[in-house]
Amino acid sequence: MKKIVWQLLILSMLSACETRSSFDEWFLVVEEQKAVVDKQMNNTPYKKEQQEDLKSYFTTISNFAASLSSDESVRKAVNKRLLKEDMGSVCKRGLVAKADWQQIVKNCTKNQFFLCAEEVRKYEANIAAIRAQLQPSLQELVVSVPDCKIVFFQ
Repeated sequence: MKKIVWQLLILSMLSACETRSSFDEWFLVVEEQKAVVDKQMNNTPYKKEQQEDLKSYFTTISNFAASLSSDESVRKAVNKRLLKEDMGSVCKRGLVAKADWQQIVKNCTKNQFFLCAEEVRKYEANIAAIRAQLQPSLQELVVSVPDCKIVFFQ
């Protein structure tokens, strides 16, 4: 019986580590993509490579919002993990501020035509979807922490 209990304990610890490492890996990708977006944001007009960089980042955010909305285990794991993180740092390192996004949208628009990927335009809705999937204490936090407040649309 003790052997079974130990095996279950070890298995649960391994799965927690797996969730943590997969979140870490995902967040590293987001950080790298955001750094590229930050660097490319003001280099207008956007060329094909810049368009692809923007699409890559905003698609990642869109997929994350969809995962949070559709998968309860992802939602629980992310909420649990974010409670342990410095939310200001997470927002600053991983999410594009509202003003920067608005500038990107402006740079993507020419003569009333939207030239960038649709995921860019949907960022506001994706941020709202992410916020809606956070537990109440995190929802309050993201609108009170300055580095998150500039990201989460009010």
